[in-house]
Amino acid sequence: MLVFGILVGILATFIQTIGQIVQKKGHMDALRKRQSFICNLTWVCGQSLNLLAVPVFIVSISNTSQTAQSILPAMSIILITIWSCILLGSEFTKWEAMSMAFLIPATMILFIFSSVPKQDIKSEDLKDYVYSPGSVALLISAFLINAGGGLVVYQIMTNFEKIKQRAIQLRDGAHTDAASTRESDMNTMRTQQIRGSTMSHTENTSDNARTISNNSHSPTLLSNASEIHEIDILSYKWAAIPLIYFSFFASFFGTLSNTMLRGLVIIFDDDFIDHDKDEKTFGVAQILIFFMINIVLMFISLFYLNKCLQHFDPIYMIPLIRVFTLMNTIICGGIVYKEFKLYDTTKTVGMLVGTSLCFVGASFYIQRRERVYACKEPVGDDGVISTASYGTIDNNHRSKDHPDNEKRSCKTC
Repeated sequence: MLVFGILVGILATFIQTIGQIVQKKGHMDALRKRQSFICNLTWVCGQSLNLLAVPVFIVSISNTSQTAQSILPAMSIILITIWSCILLGSEFTKWEAMSMAFLIPATMILFIFSSVPKQDIKSEDLKDYVYSPGSVALLISAFLINAGGGLVVYQIMTNFEKIKQRAIQLRDGAHTDAASTRESDMNTMRTQQIRGSTMSHTENTSDNARTISNNSHSPTLLSNASEIHEIDILSYKWAAIPLIYFSFFASFFGTLSNTMLRGLVIIFDDDFIDHDKDEKTFGVAQILIFFMINIVLMFISLFYLNKCLQHFDPIYMIPLIRVFTLMNTIICGGIVYKEFKLYDTTKTVGMLVGTSLCFVGASFYIQRRERVYACKEPVGDDGVISTASYGTIDNNHRSKDHPDNEKRSCKTC
């Protein structure tokens, strides 16, 4: 069983690595949809295999040494978290969104069945756990919400594809108008110098400078630049909605179904905990610890949600929610094993250590993302919008020798 768990984990890592490599190479618009589908498909397959690998790890180490029991759960959590941080995903098409609507409940069902060792529990308990009205209602609601959300996300992405095309037209038009206006101003200055002017040299220079300033800041150019800026930010940042949406609901349903509902069952039902007073006290304390961990994660998620809304930037939430999804899944797995008396003190300590390390890693990663995106400035001093930092529209109008390039470089990134 242990070897099987290791092989499943390696296979999941390999599949996700392929998806990440394909995604990094997906810069051409002609191949973006195909590569996006491959990346998302490999992410779903890898996540499903990871959900299968974690219970196999924990079950297989039940007969090993105490040291292995405390180390392997933490290692599995750390490895899964590392790969979840690396994989940020991409935009969803219509069929990808619909497939996710089916795959998320299917993954939850896979987790429920793979999390329960059949040989150590009664069939009645398994039937009550899997086919309880709460579990069925949970899966149905998860499917309906994800299916409806998938259609909404598809409509959003369809509209922003049109907006992006409009932004390209505006950008090209603004750049052409700015170049032609500057060339016309220079020709006007040369004409005035050739003809000669009765004005003094100072007044002439002042008037010419004022003319160039007025023309370069004309309402048309400023309007186009402002419109491009708003459209580009919208089209990029709201493209993160699918990532946030699916990850959040997967984490939300997993946490509610196991940590809160099943946690209460453990606390008040003597059948799931040994009748020894000390063991029951430890079981209640463990459930409360898991519950408090999720409460902390919920408040942190709300903090970044508030920051996301303040800055109109969902990028703050993507890596954090991806990590929390897996962390909550593993915490829920701990609840399941404690219910069926397979999670002892040593395994619990190992999982808490791994969870703590995951939390530290997630915090470091999100801070890194903040520093990187804080260094991005979409608006140039020349009034033309630089959209390269947002990844939606390539910007080639600025030359390599532009003085702002050196001034804008971020040494900390």
